[in-house]
Amino acid sequence: MKRLFLTAALLSCVLISSVSSAAEHTSSYYHERTATLSVRSVTRQDGGMVWFGTDRSLYSFDGYDLTPHPCPDGHIQINKLMIVEDTMLIGTNNGLYTFPLKEHSYIKAVPFDGYRVRDILNYGPFVYIGTDNGFYRYDRSTDTAVQLYDGNILSLAIYGDVLYVGMWDGIGTYSIASGTFSPSQFDSTIRLASCIIPDDRYLWVGTPARLLKIDRTEGKVSDACQLPVAKTMCRDSEGCLLVGTDNGLFRYDPSSGIREEIHPGVIWSS
Repeated sequence: MKRLFLTAALLSCVLISSVSSAAEHTSSYYHERTATLSVRSVTRQDGGMVWFGTDRSLYSFDGYDLTPHPCPDGHIQINKLMIVEDTMLIGTNNGLYTFPLKEHSYIKAVPFDGYRVRDILNYGPFVYIGTDNGFYRYDRSTDTAVQLYDGNILSLAIYGDVLYVGMWDGIGTYSIASGTFSPSQFDSTIRLASCIIPDDRYLWVGTPARLLKIDRTEGKVSDACQLPVAKTMCRDSEGCLLVGTDNGLFRYDPSSGIREEIHPGVIWSS
């Protein structure tokens, strides 16, 4: 099977909405220029510029031109992009970079040098960072970090003032109000929680073989559906879950329990 690395969700929700006046050109140009790129994270800047984090570098796309932004440190595998005010944070397999959107320069965050940064979440005055060396609270103004938990972190999500932390061996919670971390709040047999979406009652958790539904109040874990190695997840406008996996992009309707395949291939980002 041909390995396709950019999601249908990206095309329909990100590119077309940001450059609708050039949709036809966008589609053909995109396919031509990104055919060999493994896109792992996508974000959009105010004004429509779309940024792609790939397995080798950072790219921007304005609807007409795909522009590379090579890192002075060489090829970097980008796992996560997040824009905070006028700066983009870039999580890579070799640390965290800040990237001012006016200067387009790479500034390495000293506390994370050499770490594999897998997820980034901005809340209030701090940025929360998930790495293979722990879960951290990062202060961009001073370039300092405090480790909140020592573990292998895969994903981060927030609901209210509670951070849900997907780990190699379970799901932990961090209370922003009290500053306390509690590991393995739910079924301790959960492994590789690679993506999490919380709502007012449930956590939806992507794992290597299935999509889980966890009752946040009662802690009950149940199977929503089988999925082949979930890598990323988001909601569409109808409240359904779009799940990127090793075997394609799937749409899951929580109200009906119906799962449908939207796009084939390996999906890294949505």
